[in-house]
Order: sequence, then structure tokens, then C-alpha cells
Amino acid sequence: MGERAKSRLRRFAGEPLVHFLLVGGLLFAAHRYLAEPGDTTSLEISPDFIRGLALEHEQRTGSPPEDEEALVRRFVRDEALYRQALALGLDRNDVIVRRRLIQKMEFLLRSGAAVDAPTDAQLQHYMQSHPERFRTRERVAFTHVFFSDERRDDPRADAEAVRATLSPETVRAEADGDPFLHGYVVTDRSVPEIARQFGEGFAAAIRTAPLDGWHGPVESAFGQHLVRVSARREGALPELGQVHRQVAEAWADERRAAALEHATDALVQRLNVRRTP
Repeated sequence: MGERAKSRLRRFAGEPLVHFLLVGGLLFAAHRYLAEPGDTTSLEISPDFIRGLALEHEQRTGSPPEDEEALVRRFVRDEALYRQALALGLDRNDVIVRRRLIQKMEFLLRSGAAVDAPTDAQLQHYMQSHPERFRTRERVAFTHVFFSDERRDDPRADAEAVRATLSPETVRAEADGDPFLHGYVVTDRSVPEIARQFGEGFAAAIRTAPLDGWHGPVESAFGQHLVRVSARREGALPELGQVHRQVAEAWADERRAAALEHATDALVQRLNVRRTP
């Protein structure tokens, strides 16, 4: 096996979903042999099942169990309560139990769907058919001068006064304003990132501000700013190789969702549904 294939195998084995499916499959397979159908009195615990319990505990908590026997005792206790609840019919007409069983059935149908590996041509077509999901975000670079709401009586008026003194060729002018904790130069930042730091209104103004020259005052979550936008890069669809994994995951997820709906429709067709007036 080549180093590239080994690297892919290690990445695949490290995926949390792979661990979850492995643990779930092991517990499910072992649980089938714990008791015969209809037998509520016998319970067989195998070494494989104990390993499954330990692995599930480690995946859930991040560390192996200190006492495997305690895990087994807890499982036996829960199993006894579970069986008695089923015997008393406590699972019937229970909205929470019903919802949980539906979720588990959907998970089984979805995860059990066979999805063939897509070709690059299929992934390229899928990416171009869903550009909003994979398009890179618009990015902006700018410098600014900050006028604090806390330090000044009228920061907007002060900003307008400073702007009148700045020429379009002036690149940096932070000394004419107030100290700003996050710096005065923002390089190649996406619009959503700018919105998270400065506020939606500030980000919207940055998107439409002319290149070079000073613009503003622009209000942010901190105060007023004079802004000089030095570069703006429009969003675009990347090359497939840059987002191959994300596209493949989205492609497979869409097909599993379709398989779930197909399998669910087949189950619905088996129901003899009668409507009464």
C-alpha cells in the first residue's frame, strides 16, 4: 500500500463518524445475541460485547473505563429495567420513545444506503449545480482610523473633521484617532468575518466603499471609523481539487437522504391506511 493510500486510510479511521458507526455496529451485533426473542429471563454477556461497552465509553468520555465490571453491572441494571418497561408496554403511546425510535430508524436507513464513489466529473457537475454551497466568500483588505464612543463627546464630528485633512494618497492615519485593540490594518478578511468583529452595518459599508481614498465615517460596534479599502476580491467557485472532500461529502449526503426517502416511501406503501369520516 502506497504512502498516499495509507494517509487516506489513517484520515478515514480517525473520523468521529467512523468510530460512532463502528461502536454502534459492534454493540448492535452483540446485543442480538443477548437473549432469544421473547426471552426476558436470560442475558448472555460475551467478551466482544464487553469490549464494545468499553469502546463506546471511551468514545463518549474520551478515556477508557477504569472499571469494566462496573460498566457491565450498569448495563445489566439498565437492561433489566428496559425489558420490564417493554413487558409493561411503557413504550406504547409515548411520544418521546416514538420520536427516538423514528430517529434511530432513519439513521439505520440512511447510514445503510450504498453510495458508490463519485467520479470527478460528477463532483464537478454537482459543485457547479450548487455554487452557493462552495463559492468562496468575498474578501476585503482595508485600513481605518478609529474614533471611540467612550473617549469622545462627538466621535462622528471628530471623524468628519479628520477626514477633511486626509488626501487620497494617505495610506495610514491611525495616529489621528484613538487606540484600537484589534489593530488598524485588516488584510484579506471575508465579509462575514468583518461583520462578526465590527457589526453588520460596518461590513455592508465596506462592501460598497470605493477602492482607495478615505470613506466614512462608518459606524461599528465600537464607535466611528474612517476607512480606506485597498483591495476587494470577489467570491468565486474554487477548483475542484481545493474542495474535493467537501463536495464529495455533500454529494454522498444528498444521495443518502434520497435513499432514506425512497426506503421510507416503500415502508409507507406497505401500510394499509384507511381514512374514517
